[in-house]
Amino acid sequence: MKIGSRESQKEEQAPGRNSVGEMPGRALLAMKRLTFPIVIEADADGYFVSCPALQGCYSQGDTYEEALRNIKYAIQLHIEDRLATREMPS
Repeated sequence: MKIGSRESQKEEQAPGRNSVGEMPGRALLAMKRLTFPIVIEADADGYFVSCPALQGCYSQGDTYEEALRNIKYAIQLHIEDRLATREMPS
């Protein structure tokens, strides 16, 4: 395998993510644009972020951008889980 080839680039991506950092097979959420309020708090260790509308949905990051990216992913997973367990109408 050549360094810089498509195959090596795929191996370097985060597990389970495509080239734009999104999870594959997320057509349901990709078709719907949902907006949720979030709360971001800075402290000595970085940033803590939560989504009050979704109980238990929170994340963190070393930077503001990382925390924002992480909570978006946490919200996506939270909603997918609730849809899969039929706790939320589709």
